[in-house]
Amino acid sequence: MNPPRIHKATQRQIASTTRLSCEGCTKRKVKCDRLIPCTNCRNTGVLCVPVERRRLPRGRSRRNLPSQVLGHDRLVTTGSSDACKAWDQKQPAAFHSQTYIPSWVVPSQVVQKEPLDVRTDQLNGHRERQQLLHIYLTQVDPIVKILHRPSLLSHLLDGKCYLNYDPWHPAPTALASAIYYAASCTLSVETCLSLGFDKVSLIAKYQKDTNCALERADYLLTDDLTVLQAFVISLIAMRCHDRSRRFWTMLALALRIAQALSLHDPNPPFPVKPFEREMRRRLWHAIGWLDVQACLSTASEPMMPASWLRFQPFLDMNDDEFGADLEIQISPDRRISETSLFHILSYAQETTRYLTMPSRSTDAQRQILTFQKRTDELLAGLQPDEDHFHWYLKELSHSIGVFMQLLALRPPQKNPVFETCKATSASILRLAVEALDSRCRVYSSTKTKPWRWIQPLFFPWQALAVALAEIQVCDDLGLVESIWPLIEQSYLSFTTLESPSARLRQSMHDMMGRARASYDSMLLFSFTNESATLSWVPSMLQDANRHQTSEASITVDHQNATCHTALVDLSSLDPDFPFDNTAGFSESDILQALQDASDPGILSQ
Repeated sequence: MNPPRIHKATQRQIASTTRLSCEGCTKRKVKCDRLIPCTNCRNTGVLCVPVERRRLPRGRSRRNLPSQVLGHDRLVTTGSSDACKAWDQKQPAAFHSQTYIPSWVVPSQVVQKEPLDVRTDQLNGHRERQQLLHIYLTQVDPIVKILHRPSLLSHLLDGKCYLNYDPWHPAPTALASAIYYAASCTLSVETCLSLGFDKVSLIAKYQKDTNCALERADYLLTDDLTVLQAFVISLIAMRCHDRSRRFWTMLALALRIAQALSLHDPNPPFPVKPFEREMRRRLWHAIGWLDVQACLSTASEPMMPASWLRFQPFLDMNDDEFGADLEIQISPDRRISETSLFHILSYAQETTRYLTMPSRSTDAQRQILTFQKRTDELLAGLQPDEDHFHWYLKELSHSIGVFMQLLALRPPQKNPVFETCKATSASILRLAVEALDSRCRVYSSTKTKPWRWIQPLFFPWQALAVALAEIQVCDDLGLVESIWPLIEQSYLSFTTLESPSARLRQSMHDMMGRARASYDSMLLFSFTNESATLSWVPSMLQDANRHQTSEASITVDHQNATCHTALVDLSSLDPDFPFDNTAGFSESDILQALQDASDPGILSQ
């Protein structure tokens, strides 16, 4: 992964400038040795921003210089002001290469001459970044495996140059900022409080740093793979807290940048080393995964054509089995690799992309079987009882498989207009319920707490829509009653997601209203039937205005959304399963319900 070429400054240009104390040493009021980066900034782990000005001609002093030159000397390349940006645009590339120096390293020794409060703040900043790096490697990296962990640790912890980049290159700084930004977005409010962080301010801080670093790296016109990696990681972080259309717009931009870098071409028109080829494949599949999530969430077509993914996928191996200067050597004794989950997501997005094609053929079930076979081969040797991540792999792959089976039977429409089904199928309803319940089962477990941040990024509204449509024509009251708590909980989860499609939200609201009306009609009809038993009467009829509850009164934590309903066991979906009574009623409640059911005014509602 070679950095892009940057024109070197001539000896005459370098000799025409003089270096002053860096910005950090000036603020801390300590002596700067004027190295790049300086010793103080390297030891304290802060970003060293050198300050340079033009060398004065012999016999001239600053008193004789015009005010414009003196103003330029005070500008530093932090990107935090419009004046700095205007000044940067007028400078050649060589000027930026000398003034923008990344230094994300852990402090080895604190300078004793600095004040105590300054040293304490700096140590807190280092500790904060170390914790965020650990959080990223634990919670984000196993899911979105687009970085090389050994190279990243060598750069951020040991202070070594990232891959083959020069110390002053802006790409590693943009990547480090995006990592801290993504880690801060995956933290729950409770975790932030336990670590002594304020989540809102933490996200705002690193989001600003990431935007500034990406602008410095010129991500819009970049031909650098590391800059695109940082951009994609920042999009994942943005998706966690920003529900506006900004994510979809920026994702389209990332796709075009990747296309400009020929990531969609298995044989790009330039030489590519094995290490870079592997990282290019991973990044391309990550963009495809985000694209499929976007199309499923908004009921639209994917931006990436399916033909752009029909080439050799990335390899199933650990990061320590290859490197920038090492040949790929896959260990034969390894069972579950670090990229297993990312492989499952890659297989799923390829299969889902096919299932959502308008002109697909009739071999959808064959695609599902292929996905299941590839997943079983990939997860051979799992130990879900001993490793929480293995348990997460097993349950998540099952949930994805069930959801894709439902997509094969009921593919989403380009312009969804939900209508009541003409004929019901109990197997379709059970499959839709299992798709909802398996997702709830995965993220309600304490074993999956580190990866629960990904839950609100995508909600399987297609499964909920199919379940609601089937309920309207289902005549099995016992089945509908057993799954209704899960349906209500799933709808609440859907309403808490700020979907960018207002039409989708309104359609789901109308379908839920019709399903509730059908369910209430089934209950009222059973009350009037003399042969009906009262053992299954739900407690929801005790409150006639329950369906009129305002959605504004519902508050759910997006970062730690958990399912509090009773989980639906697959065995309970058997046609011969005797549905047990889960509701307790007094005699007066039952008599009152029968009296209300015999009222013609209620039946007409």
